[in-house]
Amino acid sequence: QGSLFLDEIGELPLHLQAELLRVVQEGTYKRIGSNHWKQTQFRLISATNRDLLQCLQNHTFRPDLYYRISTWVCQIPSLKERLEDIPLLADLFVRQLFPDTRHRPYIDPWLMSYLCARNYPGNVRELKQIITRLAGRYTGSGMLTLADLPPCDRLLLTDHQSIMNHPQLSHWIRNAIQEGQGLKNLIAMYSDLAKSIALDESGGNIQAAAELLQVSDRTMQLFCSGKLQGARA
Repeated sequence: QGSLFLDEIGELPLHLQAELLRVVQEGTYKRIGSNHWKQTQFRLISATNRDLLQCLQNHTFRPDLYYRISTWVCQIPSLKERLEDIPLLADLFVRQLFPDTRHRPYIDPWLMSYLCARNYPGNVRELKQIITRLAGRYTGSGMLTLADLPPCDRLLLTDHQSIMNHPQLSHWIRNAIQEGQGLKNLIAMYSDLAKSIALDESGGNIQAAAELLQVSDRTMQLFCSGKLQGARA
């Protein structure tokens, strides 16, 4: 007795679907290596990322099993259908990865805009993996930025205009202005972000990063010195 949860039931081969149908329909099963039938009574909960109705048409899922297990169906919307949840989920994953509040970074608004603008074929699992990869590249500078994106994710960073115009970024800037942040501070923040990205693109080479940004080597040296002092503090 109890509840049995079967994840990804849509991946179950047809011959095993027949066995599961017997258990669900007749409440009987055999243990491995046994010739004796046993009785069981349980509540079945199953999940899948497949469209089982489409699987019925493709003859990859048994109709009799489907109608046995579909007494109550709950369809959870994909991440692209609930974009407003992305900031909440991203913050949750950051808290899980950095339980110590003293060293927990926050997500830079440009990075958050990128997270909200991109696609997630892998749904919430993919978002969690991206945050995990970001955390692995975090250098302790106080925030997670676009510079922390690994190359495999940065390839998706192509539509800069959509990120610049994303409501999440506009919302953050509006809040910063209301809190008294002036244009000088905002420009400084995004200037530091550009320098971090240039350093990452150049493999930490200060001269190459300066050439990318068309600034002096001294500008990048001062920036790196400030980051080092901040990390030590």
